[in-house]
Amino acid sequence: MPIQYMPSELGPAMANDTNTQFVLNLIADGLIGWSFKEGIYPEISESWEERSEGEVIFKLKSNIKNFLGEIQTCKEINAIFNNNKKANGPFLSTYNEITSIDCKSPILLHFKSKMSTKSLLSFLASPQGKIINYIENKKFNGVGPFDIVIQKNEINLTKNNFYYDSKNIHLKAITLIVKNDQNSIQAFKKKELDLILLSNLTGLDTQFALKDEIHSLNLWSTWGIAFNQKIKPFDDKKLRHCLIQNTNSAEWIQLFYPSDLPAFGPIPFGVIGYTKAKKIFSQKITPVNEDVKVYVPKELQRSDEMVIWIKNNFSKCMSKEKIKIIVLNFDKMLEMFNSRSMGAYLMSFNKETISNEQYYRSFYALGKENFYNNNSIKTASAFEGLAKATSNDFEKVNLEIQNSLAEDAVMIPLMHPVHKVLIRNCIKNVILNPINEGYFNIKNARNLCN
Repeated sequence: MPIQYMPSELGPAMANDTNTQFVLNLIADGLIGWSFKEGIYPEISESWEERSEGEVIFKLKSNIKNFLGEIQTCKEINAIFNNNKKANGPFLSTYNEITSIDCKSPILLHFKSKMSTKSLLSFLASPQGKIINYIENKKFNGVGPFDIVIQKNEINLTKNNFYYDSKNIHLKAITLIVKNDQNSIQAFKKKELDLILLSNLTGLDTQFALKDEIHSLNLWSTWGIAFNQKIKPFDDKKLRHCLIQNTNSAEWIQLFYPSDLPAFGPIPFGVIGYTKAKKIFSQKITPVNEDVKVYVPKELQRSDEMVIWIKNNFSKCMSKEKIKIIVLNFDKMLEMFNSRSMGAYLMSFNKETISNEQYYRSFYALGKENFYNNNSIKTASAFEGLAKATSNDFEKVNLEIQNSLAEDAVMIPLMHPVHKVLIRNCIKNVILNPINEGYFNIKNARNLCN
């Protein structure tokens, strides 16, 4: 299978990009998991009991072992969550909302948190709840179906025979290779790859493969240019609105991704709160004196043409000489994203978790300390209400957040990708429901190829 780039950090505390979270979902389990089809389901926990708000007791399955064959109890799992707090990653504020994990016994974990019960379960079912630890020299230890070895441009996964459900793991090994879409398609034609995810259909010649090898994937995400409001000149709300109103997303799709859908706001289709209503905020802006830096992933095809397009659109709000487009490897962009040092950046925001709350946080660098800024009081208020929203007012609260995000001008919405997956017909039992950030589940897949 191909991946877009090598993960820079596989610890759950630092994994805030889809590529890394995809690998995490392959190799590690959490106390619980989530899928579009099943909702929340047990992974290494046998059951859980919800107590007061934000308080849950988990009972572990018997004989849970890590990659080294060591029994995992409440003590070891507690240590992993404490290590995640020490990592000081982009999810630190959420980890800190878990106030305590008490070991009632070796198999009973008593979580107490400042979050609502719904938000706590959602967080534990996300990639940030995976039970895995970085050791050293790119080695990891955790609980999951596959052990991992990281090479220069590939990741080798081998079946973990200590896994509690190893009898239902039929794949002996998985190799993840760094390849772009075009190289992946060619490799698939030659039967060098068995399964690939395509972020767009550019160059996909459907004549070479049977149509039943091409599958649609319901991936909820929004591509756009997001703003860090703490970096000048993007602290200027009027400027952000000017850039949003003068960036032609329809032209972007026509030029670069004709198979994708136009975005009218940050919320992708298929998610509660989605609307086609595009709010217009007429603003008169003052001249921009600072250089305006916009970061674009180098891995994107035609990134050089995207640079020209962004400059032309932004020049409607400022002098072209002030616009500096910086093309970087995506892993470097993620480092800057985590350190919150980019002013504006072209990026995808994915929503495949059970919680809209986690998705909204990504617009403020995945942390309350950035979500609550001076320009977002109304949004922050709606955000607080989301965790406590009942089924009756959930849609209303999401629409309030959508409107507040639009008013606050957090990003230029460009498109909602329509992804396709190529799977060889001899690969069976691949589940294409979006699972956290994982796109698909291959834990129970079978390779029947010759």
